[in-house]
Amino acid sequence: MAVPFAAAAARAAQAVQHLNTRPDQLRAVIGLDGFVDEILWVVDRRTDVHNFTTVATIADLAKRIAAAAGFSTNMELVPHTIKLGGNGPIMALALAKSGAAVTCIGTLGLPQPLPVFDELAQLAELISVANPGRTQALEFQDGKLMLGRLENLYGLSWESLLEHVPVARWVELCGRAQLFAMNNWTMIPAMTDIWRGFLADVAPQLPAGQRRIAFFDLADPQKRSEEELRAALEVLGGFRPYFTTYLGLNRKEAAEVGRALGVASQTEPGAPLEEATRAIAAALDVDGVIIHPTDRASACVGGEYVEVEGPYTPTPKLTTGAGDNFNAGCCLGLALGLDIQDALALGVGTSGWYVRHGASPSFPELLKFLASPAV
Repeated sequence: MAVPFAAAAARAAQAVQHLNTRPDQLRAVIGLDGFVDEILWVVDRRTDVHNFTTVATIADLAKRIAAAAGFSTNMELVPHTIKLGGNGPIMALALAKSGAAVTCIGTLGLPQPLPVFDELAQLAELISVANPGRTQALEFQDGKLMLGRLENLYGLSWESLLEHVPVARWVELCGRAQLFAMNNWTMIPAMTDIWRGFLADVAPQLPAGQRRIAFFDLADPQKRSEEELRAALEVLGGFRPYFTTYLGLNRKEAAEVGRALGVASQTEPGAPLEEATRAIAAALDVDGVIIHPTDRASACVGGEYVEVEGPYTPTPKLTTGAGDNFNAGCCLGLALGLDIQDALALGVGTSGWYVRHGASPSFPELLKFLASPAV
């Protein structure tokens, strides 16, 4: 049974008060993508130049598109904002705003990171390895449609990364970090080989005896083959001698991973969340599996299952990046030494603040939100 958010939040806030480690004592290395995100609304009805209503849900848009089959149609897109994007940069910004010392390695712009990453540059160390991708994100009350241009990510490889970040630099950065994340496997075709290169060249040189977390977010692997996905998931086990290793998934990604692992009947969208989480954890050689639907989060770590309700709102200000903010909050909790339930509470609290305010919280703002979710 899921722990109600209010109870989980109060427990986590209390646990934080008794920690010896604070966020500003943590170091993190996050990568490897980077996007310029243009957030857009789809117009439903326009009354004049300044006033319009939006298509509320993805289901509503689907009906409109289906009705246009054989006829064509016109849809107006209204720009809402342009912001930094990518699983790595959004997660890195959220962690940096908590106070952690973050190095973000990604496709941020050459020869210098683009101005859209300036906020992140003020809070974290940036190492750019290529120009960014581009995303048009159509926002709805029940989710988002991400329309991506990925050609700048196609050239990434372990060899090209080493041109910007030599092995010795990787060892230096990761050797003093408590958290390491290489996200967005789906949109970086060579990511599996990049993981293998890191395991061959960097991981064996990391100082022994230090507690480190490795976190991986695949980012909607639907378009990749099940064979490719299985190969990538097998590589994750190679990180366990050097890191405590976690795989993070949203509910759709969990179903896709389940199909690749041969446990589809336990992980399809209609299956119970506990059954799906346990099935994926049992099928993988990782230390923990974390799944975050829109209204809650679950985890299976060492055979223990935990589920925490989220501070769900039916009227989000911004949803693009909510999952990355969940990842940041959850990984922050794990890096601080919290148990998995308290880490999940920090995760859903961080994403809950983000979707209400359109920005990641500082650590004091997060603690305030945990105490009073209506903020």
